[in-house]
Amino acid sequence: MSTVLFISGPPGIGKTSVAEALSEQLKIPFFDLDQLIEKEKDTVLSAYIQNLGWSEFRQSESNRLQELCQLLTRLQSNATQKQTLVSGFADNHDQTYYKLEAVVSLGGGCVLKESNRLLMRELGPIFSLWGSQALIKQRLHRRVKHNPQAHPLPLSSSGDLNQLLLERLPVYLDCDAWIEVYEGESPKQVAQRIQKIWTHHQTVKNDLPEMPDPSSKSFWYSPPHQDSFFSQNFKPNSSEQTDVKSAIPPLEKSDTPPLMLHDYPIYLESSAQDKLIDQIIKWLTSSVSHNQKAPQLAVFSDDIVARLYGGELVGALQSFGIQAHLISFPVGEQSKQLRVVEALSTQLLKLNFTRSDCLLALGGGVSGDLCGFVASIYLRGVSWAQIPSTLLAQVDSSIGAKTAVNHPLGKNLLGAFYRPDWVWIDDHYLKTLPLRHLKAGWVEALKHALISDPKYFEVLSTLSLEDCFNEPNSITPVIERGLQIKAHIVAQDELEKGSRALLNLGHTLGHAFEKADPNLLHGEAVALGISFTAEYSHYYNGLGQEQVQQIKLSLAHHDLAIDWRKYINEKLFKRLAFDKKRSGSQLNFVTLDAIGKANIEPIDFELFKARVNELSQASVVLDIQ
Repeated sequence: MSTVLFISGPPGIGKTSVAEALSEQLKIPFFDLDQLIEKEKDTVLSAYIQNLGWSEFRQSESNRLQELCQLLTRLQSNATQKQTLVSGFADNHDQTYYKLEAVVSLGGGCVLKESNRLLMRELGPIFSLWGSQALIKQRLHRRVKHNPQAHPLPLSSSGDLNQLLLERLPVYLDCDAWIEVYEGESPKQVAQRIQKIWTHHQTVKNDLPEMPDPSSKSFWYSPPHQDSFFSQNFKPNSSEQTDVKSAIPPLEKSDTPPLMLHDYPIYLESSAQDKLIDQIIKWLTSSVSHNQKAPQLAVFSDDIVARLYGGELVGALQSFGIQAHLISFPVGEQSKQLRVVEALSTQLLKLNFTRSDCLLALGGGVSGDLCGFVASIYLRGVSWAQIPSTLLAQVDSSIGAKTAVNHPLGKNLLGAFYRPDWVWIDDHYLKTLPLRHLKAGWVEALKHALISDPKYFEVLSTLSLEDCFNEPNSITPVIERGLQIKAHIVAQDELEKGSRALLNLGHTLGHAFEKADPNLLHGEAVALGISFTAEYSHYYNGLGQEQVQQIKLSLAHHDLAIDWRKYINEKLFKRLAFDKKRSGSQLNFVTLDAIGKANIEPIDFELFKARVNELSQASVVLDIQ
């Protein structure tokens, strides 16, 4: 069945102009819901709303949408009737345009009703346009100036506009693609970007080999905190913010640049989209002679990040003549498996990717693992780079060249060490990260502190992640210090033959907990592993009881579970038997001598099992009540 594309977004963003441009490009019918209502009522919307009110207008809008969807459904099922049926709705289209597809421009409030959204999704995807508040305000003023009878809005001030956008943001985010519109960008340019995304959407849906069932995971994006989305316009009171940067001790001087690891740079930026585009273009063209084309680029993202950032990035690169492609996959740990690797590789082969072409991971730890692993094996190795979009990936998993996918018997059992050409870390991406995921990423930073920096531990323990959620760039110093610690460890032992294993603190049981409970985020499972390690280190290695309490209080203060005992059973030990940190019959378990000092303890696997069982039965005198 063919697809209808619905264009949504706030008032004044240019939905009608973009939909018209897209209609011309694709040679398909264009319907404007507001125009259909005006035609039905034989009056302009401003007069209709003034006489009957907004409630009546919304009901009329829903009724007309239902009629239009019924029409389009009949068009899809009976091609012979299409020209007759369409003639009452769309004008000025050549007969060759009447294919079994269409583009529909919606009113800004049409998607507020869930029933409307469900109705539209029976026919096709909803794409949301978005722009800065200043751009929307400017366009609304322009519209009223040039057309006094334009669609009225219940707005009398900038505050009203802000409130309207805040109220509607969660609904606009409940879309199938998120399209940023920029000042100076023509409707045709926006339509070209949408066409690329829509074409990709159809290609992936029809051509990919079988992948994990999307229905097994919710793909609706959880809207970000409203203040975080508008943080550039409304800053929280700075006096209430934790002065993270001043609290973190400066890094000791070194001959190695602080954000350089081996032969690849790690860029730490803040809302630097233009610099990112320059970096990518420079990377792609650096080894190309004058008469050669730049390499192709495949951007790997999960479905959510693809909607939020992938389409925008690919569209921007395409506007500079780069052959960029967006390749997405289902969100979550379930995608880290070989059949997904095969599906992604198939896409590259169909796009005729060669060894000179490049891959770019845009997303969290799963995106980095998948993209890096595919890069390491595709044609025996192609260049790749990484743009981590979660705190966990920014502070930990994007650094160190580890790539892997899971095996039914364990996590990250199939992988390779394969360096990226560069890593780009920008706190801009944290603005849309749910608070729960922010806390999960914080656990990896805490791990770094427990390994080697007690002052960093103090900062993290008192850090308000709710404040960081409202003001993402306030966490940049936290990211920077965590990167410095990890880069220092990895630089000494890239292939994990010795000291790099310290970074597995909390992960031995953490990975087993994660496998046992699919609802746990990786960072949440590691938090349980750290809680266990603190108790283990107290009973068997002499870690002071006061420091155990500090560690557990820090985790509990950030709403992280610390009760690991309920996960201990024989099935968990079977999972531990496949832990990749085992060497023969020995397990390399990371313990704590003190906060800021970790050690690697080789221990017989059977002895470790006995100690876990013994500890799980011990009196819980150290738990937080």
